[in-house]
Amino acid sequence: MPDLKDLRDKREEILKAELAAWLHDVGKCADAFLQPGGMGFNAQNCQGQPRVNPHKAVFNPTELQSLPYWNSLSPQRGQCARLEEANHPTALWRTLQQIQAQLPNLRVSLGAHGAVSLKELILWGRPLVAQRYNNFINILGGDLTHLAGILGQAHKSAHMEKEDDADGGQSSGYSSPFGWYIGDFENLNEKLKNIIENSGRFLNKRGKVIQVLKTNMQKAPGDTRRPINEVTLWDWSSIVAALYKAEVARCVLKQGAPDAQRSPNDVKWRLLSIRTDGLSYLLSAISIPDMLARKDILKDAWDRVQKVIEETYPLGLEVYRDENGSVFVVPDMDVLGLTDYAENCKSLRQYLLGAFQSGTVKNNHSLSLQGEIVPVFNLDDMGWSGQGNDLPPIGQKHLREVPPLQSDPTWVAQQWCDLPKPREVCPVCGLRPQGPSQKALARKMCDVCEGRRADRAKEWAVNIGQALLSTIWIDEVADRNGRVALLVGTFDLRHWLDGTLVRSLAVRNPQNVQDKTKTEDIAKNPSFARLRRIWETTRKFWEETLEEARGELTKRPRIFLKGTPAPQNALAPYHAYELEIQGRKVAVLWVPENATDDKGNALEYRGGFWVIENLYYLDSVYGRSFHELVKSSVGQPLKVYEPTEYGRAGEERASFTIAENGVQYLENNYTSLIPILAEPRTFMALVPADKAFEVVKAIKTKYEREMGKVRNRLPLHLGAVFADSHQPLRTLLDAGRRMLKQEAPGLLWRVVGEEKKQKAAKAGIIIEHITETKLLETTLENEHPALIYRNLENEEKKERITNQFKRWHRIVLLSEGHFQRCVITWYIPAVMGDGQTEDHWYPYVFLAQKDEPTDRTRYYKTDLGNPWNASHPWLVHAGELKPGDRIYFTPSTFDFEFLDFNARRFEIAYDEGGKRKGSLTKPYFLDEIENLERLWKFIAKDTKDGKSRLSSSQIFAIRNLIETKREEWFDDPQESIADENFKRFCRDLFVNAEWRWGKPEDSKLDWLTDMTVRGYFTDAVYLFHNIMKEKVEGNE
Repeated sequence: MPDLKDLRDKREEILKAELAAWLHDVGKCADAFLQPGGMGFNAQNCQGQPRVNPHKAVFNPTELQSLPYWNSLSPQRGQCARLEEANHPTALWRTLQQIQAQLPNLRVSLGAHGAVSLKELILWGRPLVAQRYNNFINILGGDLTHLAGILGQAHKSAHMEKEDDADGGQSSGYSSPFGWYIGDFENLNEKLKNIIENSGRFLNKRGKVIQVLKTNMQKAPGDTRRPINEVTLWDWSSIVAALYKAEVARCVLKQGAPDAQRSPNDVKWRLLSIRTDGLSYLLSAISIPDMLARKDILKDAWDRVQKVIEETYPLGLEVYRDENGSVFVVPDMDVLGLTDYAENCKSLRQYLLGAFQSGTVKNNHSLSLQGEIVPVFNLDDMGWSGQGNDLPPIGQKHLREVPPLQSDPTWVAQQWCDLPKPREVCPVCGLRPQGPSQKALARKMCDVCEGRRADRAKEWAVNIGQALLSTIWIDEVADRNGRVALLVGTFDLRHWLDGTLVRSLAVRNPQNVQDKTKTEDIAKNPSFARLRRIWETTRKFWEETLEEARGELTKRPRIFLKGTPAPQNALAPYHAYELEIQGRKVAVLWVPENATDDKGNALEYRGGFWVIENLYYLDSVYGRSFHELVKSSVGQPLKVYEPTEYGRAGEERASFTIAENGVQYLENNYTSLIPILAEPRTFMALVPADKAFEVVKAIKTKYEREMGKVRNRLPLHLGAVFADSHQPLRTLLDAGRRMLKQEAPGLLWRVVGEEKKQKAAKAGIIIEHITETKLLETTLENEHPALIYRNLENEEKKERITNQFKRWHRIVLLSEGHFQRCVITWYIPAVMGDGQTEDHWYPYVFLAQKDEPTDRTRYYKTDLGNPWNASHPWLVHAGELKPGDRIYFTPSTFDFEFLDFNARRFEIAYDEGGKRKGSLTKPYFLDEIENLERLWKFIAKDTKDGKSRLSSSQIFAIRNLIETKREEWFDDPQESIADENFKRFCRDLFVNAEWRWGKPEDSKLDWLTDMTVRGYFTDAVYLFHNIMKEKVEGNE
């Protein structure tokens, strides 16, 4: 009977096998791999011309010939092929000798199932041994053949394509799975040395060694041939290690059973997910410190679960994690029911639940999750091989639905037992009673939530002295008007993670394949490694977005007020208060005089208050420099109050006197950004309201640049929720969560040429460009230079980002159906990262037709179908689109809302077609947000003699008249868009307006009219003036 104790007993041997899988292709992380023949070739001098791989040649020729089974290999094929590898100038052993590194001298011993060296597993762990398993048993013996064979099978199941499928030539670097060139392969030998030198510590420092592997393998090649150079050695090795480790663990668990040592061709695996609605748990926090504490606790909980599965009972490997939990590759068996009969007869499910509920902050058991959350376990019912269409159901089963957030009712009941007297429920967790400590009771929360918050605030205060350029306080993020914006974003990965849209990427130029219905000869394989690369790429996109935003936002100052409270011990360490200064309460954080860091060193800033509001906002509120104001308050007793969020508004806690020279001003101390989430599908961050639109535009440009080849089938949905900084955080986060539900179906669009452009103009639809292909970069430099360069505002600092727009396609699309009158301009890089190789593999679109498009050359039929219409399976290269073509394009969207009161968030809801309920315009197509800015600049920001074209009174009068008539004339506002009388009314308003200068020509009047009829004029005024508080230039 399988026993978890067997995994504990064989832990080191399983981990050695795991290390072998991590390193089985480590020879690809070498400069020699990029040299001719380095990635493999067919041995012309050997019988059958077998494939040989010098990057796996860990033995030199002499060592090879001393292997005990050498003479069992056929001289004409087996011996010949291995010697061809070992004698090749790029052989791995040569590189190891050159960099003076040696692979660990480890041997894997699984009793009846193998006792072989790490180097032998690297040499023989290839699909060849799995495919000819029975033959190799007679050559290598059962132990080596079995372990090498299942490693070869893991390699095969994780594999991308056959060796000879890719036809794009060699690349000097690696790309994203969406065709964006990331960078060249550099210093591979140095990376290899780092890997080898650290791998010997794997058994004792596994977590740290894996971080070393990740750091060095992420920029090493899984393959160098276009277009399969998108899977890095890290993605590749991660999946091979997961598959191999799981099967080795199964062998241990099945030891003695008839099927313990099964043929590699029979090997299958399962996925185990352990998940909850982590997003709801995070977004139900009532303050940023609470939310960040919850984020840390969840991470710790998932880390503990990971350690149980990967190390304590080593039977699998984590392959996916997001805010809602983890997914592991495990053996093809009922692993949740496995029991450790020597350890209280607990099942793996019980161990995992216990590990999760031990999640805490800084290993403090008193602050652990316990029964707050009960995660949902989901194990595949049947195994999968990873071959052909038998793929891991990660997208279909494990990630499609988010389990509900649930608590353990028995545990909750226990929290309320034996209370000395009735207590109110803690408003932070909503589960435990308030108290029992006086400090927690005073703040109307439970001890656990109070402790978690204090820990997070202390960490912030400690790190300020270490030049931490971040904040955890909403009031510090607020702009000069006291407003913040919650930015949210999500990628729709559903049809990518189920493999459907991976088949819309070609591995060979379809022009070179005669039968366009043979998808397997043209399209990429939705392998596990490639699926992993997809979600890691979108996660990286959000992580880079945060870093880029952090770099763009201006650094702000802080003030520390050193002084004395009275009574002396009235204030709790690292707690937020409000300090009354000249009749207004200012948010502050108390740092006690005895404050120290984790090493016991006294903090530089202690015995006083940090001001945790935007100083520029306080300047505006007080009408003078806040810095000078507090300096003038030195020596005066100032009242200290509990914050209003705790339900004790106005309750005085102490007084505070600022010491002489106690006002300490720190210039450029923090960035006004609070990251919340940066996961594969979900992004959230708080930024100043007046900077939100600039950040959204930067995200849009990054998306157009890096996902430009696939943006027709990888939609990005962005949202901005604006609010005053004192709006309850839960309200703000709930609105953001609602905005994450944006989605758009695969809509039908018409490709626009000159004829369609002219017809659209007669209908009042202004289209600036037409579809053109193979354009030169110089055209894009005038049209959309931000796709090519950064720092455009400074010619000296202008920096090229990419060469992929050296040639490019402009596809102009006009919408049909639900979103009428909308125009999208799709900028598609036409070449690969070298700026020269034409891209035949990434930018494909589904044609809205059943018949084969034989009038094109680059097209094919996908076997997994069109996810938006199964009867239209034909894909055609975007560079061969023609005016008049009807295609499927899933648009990206942008929505925004200002929470002037709490209930406004309930208006954020979308119908089945993706439209905002009750809204004429929202959500906007992401391409259209420039129309809002362009419109606002035209009427309010472009100046002559210091004045805008229209005065503020004119702008507001026009807006009010338009929306009043829209409401009076139409029961359904949508009807106004096609009404000629309403259109004429709007145009007359602009014709008769009192233009201060630059009265628009007819073409510009047509544009203004179209924008106004569709509601853009009203939205532009509301967004830029009412929400972001931009002023009309030269206003009287």
